[in-house]
Amino acid sequence: MDLTQNLMFPYPPVSFHFDVRVIDDLSGQPLDPVKMLKTGAKTMSEAGFQEVSGLTATMQTEDVEEGGENRFTYKLPKRVGYPNLVLKRGAVTRPSVLNMWCEDCLTNAKFPIKTKIVVLSLLNEQHLPIMIWKFEKAYPVKYEVSGFNAESNQLLIENIEIAYQRFERVAAPATMAIAAASSMLDVPSLPSF
Repeated sequence: MDLTQNLMFPYPPVSFHFDVRVIDDLSGQPLDPVKMLKTGAKTMSEAGFQEVSGLTATMQTEDVEEGGENRFTYKLPKRVGYPNLVLKRGAVTRPSVLNMWCEDCLTNAKFPIKTKIVVLSLLNEQHLPIMIWKFEKAYPVKYEVSGFNAESNQLLIENIEIAYQRFERVAAPATMAIAAASSMLDVPSLPSF
């Protein structure tokens, strides 16, 4: 398959190759994925997650009934709701930014709670981000370790639930490179979401 066909009909990305990072502060600067991956400044990759879930946005609605109209009710939009982001991995024995943050918020109950930015990146075969989501004003609300069982030979699993204000999708460098290449080849640009 040549480059033109690959640009016009991109394959669906696999969802098992990803990176999670916790960022202290952007100081009002926009998220720069390339710089973040190269320098690691103010970030710490929290690799090793076997599962990330909770990447959902739902519009809440209010039902309004009109007098005399029995065929339907109006569904009016109210606000967008987000479930907690759930991170699942084998328990980490080395010092971890994420685990220290959980300890500060949940075990030590340090108030005010320090919110952070969590960045989830879906990576391609070259370990470059092709899709990025940024979770703003995030803080841990639950830390759970799987039960211990001497009769089984299973990994110790930790689940971390993180509440956040909102999330947004950020343009990934690999996607930007595809868009630039398609404009040079006079290929129709890919739709953005």
